[in-house]
Amino acid sequence: MKLEITKETTTSDVQKKFSGQYPGLKLEFYNEKNEDGINKDNPLAENSLFKKEAIISIDKDQSVADFEKEFWENTGVAAQVFRQSGNIWLQTTRTDDWTLEQQNSQGEE
Repeated sequence: MKLEITKETTTSDVQKKFSGQYPGLKLEFYNEKNEDGINKDNPLAENSLFKKEAIISIDKDQSVADFEKEFWENTGVAAQVFRQSGNIWLQTTRTDDWTLEQQNSQGEE
């Protein structure tokens, strides 16, 4: 899957596409790593750290850490993956070495 990030792309757009592929996961975005959440209705380009438009490749065998790093390096916006666990969403920081597929499978159980 590829995520095309343009100046008009909102965080909500990215979240919907990502969760469509990985329903047991969700993305949250921050102005800086893990601080200050971004308004879901605003384009990512309104974020003061936004670098440029980009196409982010997402592969099921990619680790969460690699995905988050690629997103940060290419857009300047910090993305954090969360995994569903029952009725709550867990930040995946302790399992960032797991693949997106592993995280999603765990989240769908």
